[in-house]
Amino acid sequence: MAVDGKLFRSTDGWASWSRIGGQLPTSYLSWVAVSPQNANLVYFAIWEGGGLFRSSDGGETWVRVSGDLPADLVSDVVVPAGPGGTVFVSVSGQGIFRSRDQGETWVNVTPSDRDVNFSRPLPHPQRAELLVTSSQTSLWRTDDGGDTWRPWNSGLPVTSDGSLLGPVQITFAPGAQDLAFAVSFRVLYRSLGGGPWTRVAAIPVTDSSQIHAIAAGPGSAPVLLAGQSAER
Repeated sequence: MAVDGKLFRSTDGWASWSRIGGQLPTSYLSWVAVSPQNANLVYFAIWEGGGLFRSSDGGETWVRVSGDLPADLVSDVVVPAGPGGTVFVSVSGQGIFRSRDQGETWVNVTPSDRDVNFSRPLPHPQRAELLVTSSQTSLWRTDDGGDTWRPWNSGLPVTSDGSLLGPVQITFAPGAQDLAFAVSFRVLYRSLGGGPWTRVAAIPVTDSSQIHAIAAGPGSAPVLLAGQSAER
């Protein structure tokens, strides 16, 4: 957890907290990500050009691992549920980058889009090489860890040139191999196996607000939660 640019850790189920990473620059937090396979492997991105740092001992010590990135403005960090060395970052105005060696080296795996600003890559909970991200014009899906991407707009509301008509919220069902849900303009869509999206139903929001978050529970028929913006 980060508060006022400082990082804190709990080892007793959140009952108490202690500060760690006193040697890190103090600034606004961009992101904290913990490896699903190794709780001691932690990444900390610092806003305002502070770069990306890695800890291999649960936050006791840190090393800077953003030297190969084109800029230090790391906005998101994602550690998929796969080999412990793989990590993805979004760099503001530059795209998406991947490391296979815990941040020591990086390669550009940005989708071929005219936009270079992408949402935080969303990894599948079980399949580490399956991720999705979005730009202003498209959803993008990769099944090989970012080596190749393909547009994933079919079935969603789009303009005459095939671009997304508006923002899309997406989630994977954690208990299924390849079941995804998306929300566009307060309507729920579903995709199986990476195929086209099919309309499920409108979401009964309480006013004209948009849906800004969606989450799926476990199981083959998961419970879905959708969050709308606050009424004014």
